[in-house]
Amino acid sequence: MVVNQVNNKKRVEVSLLGQRFTLRSDKSEEYVQAVAQYVTSQLENVAKQSHTVSTYHVALLTALNLADQLLQKEDELLRIKQGLKERAEGALREVQDALSLLPHHHSDTDDLIKNPFS
Repeated sequence: MVVNQVNNKKRVEVSLLGQRFTLRSDKSEEYVQAVAQYVTSQLENVAKQSHTVSTYHVALLTALNLADQLLQKEDELLRIKQGLKERAEGALREVQDALSLLPHHHSDTDDLIKNPFS
């Protein structure tokens, strides 16, 4: 529920582990609620798996799990970016090689197709 709007940030009330929190965000209420629901599901999963009754320990273990997920996604994104860069560089080399074989190759073409990846 949107409570108030200050400096383009809306106040959104969410519930985590039975506790209510009021968050300020420039994101939509639906987005904030979706984030809260995701965190709630992660908290509940950790609570079930860890058999601990301490909310504090559940929160810490959940934070570690979420940090692990984030770092794995960052590594995956870096690998994807590197793969795309390598493919683009290979395609550029192929275009440059093909252009060099043209009978009327002009140096103006070289200026148009430079390696943007270096």
